[in-house]
Amino acid sequence: MDTVADAKSQLRLDSTAADQYAAPRFQTSQAQSQAPPTSAHSGAPTLFDGATYNSARDGARLESQAAKVAFLMADKRWRSLAAIAALVGGSEAGVSARLRDFRKKKFGSKTVERRYISNGQWEYRVL
Repeated sequence: MDTVADAKSQLRLDSTAADQYAAPRFQTSQAQSQAPPTSAHSGAPTLFDGATYNSARDGARLESQAAKVAFLMADKRWRSLAAIAALVGGSEAGVSARLRDFRKKKFGSKTVERRYISNGQWEYRVL
């Protein structure tokens, strides 16, 4: 993908496509939890949790964002948080949180590398 427009056209996932991509990667097994939280839109187990997490409010948004970030970063290219956020339509804070999630066992224990660019700017890639 050479341009932002090319990348954005690759990422135009409707909710069905995002759900299909997310289902195998972002599903909690029964061994991981006795009563996992459930997704607001599908009723399927979700990996998201925390004191401020509300399944009805946050479930679909976080699952969709995680699927889009995973899809984008599957090519193992280096990208800044700003670039990832622009391409998937999220905030830098949200994208940063999804990259942290990918390091967790329940998200596949992915290796997320970072490298310093300049002036406090970093780039990330997922292996």
